[in-house]
Amino acid sequence: MYRRMLELRADIDEMTKEVGQLVKDHPVCSRLTDIEGIGPIGAMSLYATLRSGAAFSKGREASAYVGL
Repeated sequence: MYRRMLELRADIDEMTKEVGQLVKDHPVCSRLTDIEGIGPIGAMSLYATLRSGAAFSKGREASAYVGL
């Protein structure tokens, strides 16, 4: 079990690096990480949920959609 835990940690570290690189390469996700409290995973999730934001007429609608 200990060996498996070490393997999982290594997998998590590798995936975290991949996500970080994806966010750096994507201009919108990269800008989202400039917002305090939003990291790479949060930026990708937010972008995947809202995309361009064209579906919302107001920022208030978008924030309600994501539960803020």
